[in-house]
Amino acid sequence: MGDAGFAVKPVGTGPYKFVEWVKDERLVLEANKDYHRGAPAIERLIFRPVPELTTRVAALMSGQADLVSDVPPDQTGKIQASGNAHVEISSLGGFVIMVKMTNYLMPGPWQDVRVRKAINYAIDMDTIIKTVLEGYGVVLGVPLEKEAFGFNPNIKWYGYDPERAKTLLREAGYANGFEMTLHAPNRRYMNDIEVMQAMAQMLSKVGIKAKVEVWEQSIYTTKWRKRELLPAYMTAWGGAGVFDGDLLTSSLHSSPRWPSSRTRRSTRCWRRRRPPTIRSAGRRSTGRRRSSSTSRRPSSRRISRRTSSA
Repeated sequence: MGDAGFAVKPVGTGPYKFVEWVKDERLVLEANKDYHRGAPAIERLIFRPVPELTTRVAALMSGQADLVSDVPPDQTGKIQASGNAHVEISSLGGFVIMVKMTNYLMPGPWQDVRVRKAINYAIDMDTIIKTVLEGYGVVLGVPLEKEAFGFNPNIKWYGYDPERAKTLLREAGYANGFEMTLHAPNRRYMNDIEVMQAMAQMLSKVGIKAKVEVWEQSIYTTKWRKRELLPAYMTAWGGAGVFDGDLLTSSLHSSPRWPSSRTRRSTRCWRRRRPPTIRSAGRRSTGRRRSSSTSRRPSSRRISRRTSSA
């Protein structure tokens, strides 16, 4: 069958069977009545990609969708007050969103470990989560979910210390700062552009002039594959603890072996709490499952609609 064939006609042993996939339109699943843990309560699922926020929320409010996810924080109050839907927040899983800074693909001040530390100390992560994300996130010391094997709760974040950042920059020979570019996708992650803009503003307070470049997702992915998002870019991974701690070795280091300090990268990360899941009012909640064929796509671009009751 090959990878291409399997992508459009997947075969599995989960609680749902693949029915149909129409690119950029819908993915249809039906319950596997022979599933070894019992047939799912919901007989049929339709996932629709809806990139536009207002359209997604409108579909929920009008009853065209039973559930939407990744609603930006500033929309949750509106939905709660509507009387037509309510918000549920899950503490399980969620994305670990981070800004990766490469120190060996592009020459620059960031090759000095003191500069990389200064950048971390210059970012007030608590304020970003409180204001830009309106509390929907937690600061992490390592880029792993708490459910992941290898997560160490004893490793804490640097903490916000702009004076220490300035001292480190002076010691590294950059008392007057420098210029750099922060690359961000266009609405792939929750308030991604606003987060990057807030970081750039904080960096300016210690003398670093950071310019934010925003790219459409297709261009962003292409540039990422070509290693053109330099020196720093936003990315994410996660999914209810499915990753292992050794993921960091291959992903953050230039060598499969344990690296020297010269090849390390600096990473700023926070865990986005599983974003607000919005359910339409007056319908009994029976839970949901995500098929493996859609788990790699951003949940912010999916609407699931239940076409038959439990």
